[in-house]
Amino acid sequence: MELRHLRLFAAVAKSRHLTRAAEMLGIDQPLASKHLHQLEDTVGGELFFRGKRPLKLTPLGEALAERVTPIIDSIDSLLDGLDTQIENRPVRFVGNSDIIGFKLPAVVQKYTESHPNSSIRIQERLRPAVVEAITNGDADVGILIEQGLPSNLEFIPLSELSPILVTRLGHPLSDLASPSLREIASHPLIFHSRFNQTPDLVKAAMQKERLPTNEVVELDNLQAVKRYVELGVGVSIISSFAIDPGDAGKFLASPVNFLPVLGTIGLVTLKGRDLPSNVVAFLNIAQEEMDNKFSQAYAFSLLDSGD
Repeated sequence: MELRHLRLFAAVAKSRHLTRAAEMLGIDQPLASKHLHQLEDTVGGELFFRGKRPLKLTPLGEALAERVTPIIDSIDSLLDGLDTQIENRPVRFVGNSDIIGFKLPAVVQKYTESHPNSSIRIQERLRPAVVEAITNGDADVGILIEQGLPSNLEFIPLSELSPILVTRLGHPLSDLASPSLREIASHPLIFHSRFNQTPDLVKAAMQKERLPTNEVVELDNLQAVKRYVELGVGVSIISSFAIDPGDAGKFLASPVNFLPVLGTIGLVTLKGRDLPSNVVAFLNIAQEEMDNKFSQAYAFSLLDSGD
């Protein structure tokens, strides 16, 4: 005797309609009929008179309903209480420092404004630890590049990561719609190196063309990279996802056509897991705020911000 069989029986006993009870429980009618027959085999007799509309309980069915219905109601009440506790638990987000530092604040602000009774717990982690936290249930939502993602994670794409050249206002390269590798190589370079493939791609491209690499700064923090560019220390090639609305008027951006798309970044959750409503709400806001609307179109509009 299984709980799902008893839950179905209780629903049919209340509604006196098999199809309606099946719809309430989210199963199809043939499966519901099968479950009911299995329960009847277990208890050793018919629970409903066949051919009656609405369904009528047999004496055995009446006796079982009297005992089962309060139990099912009690279990449902208990589960509802647990669901409420889960939904009141903080939304647990995990990601790297760059995302947490410049992409997440707008999400957190909008979420807390719309859900003042909910809270968020944010943890900075490297990629392997993000995967581990989501897999183990220690975090609800993470953010990762799709390439090499484990099959147990659900991926919600946000943006392609296109390479973008950023320069200070008035820089000689800012007059070029799409500077070539040779033109970029003649200027000091600032690399964002932390777990980032872009510096390796740039250096490999320059080696292939036998161009010198004039690297003057290598930084782990993306905001620091942008600050050094703004001050005119050098130029940098970063991901389009790194462009932020606050960058307007600080530096100029232009597309880089000699490098491939760097991948796709997105939100990750544990595949097959039923997410609490507060986590779903957070995901929806995160998709809206982090969907790269400021990357391609906005980044390239920065070319005009110095006019």
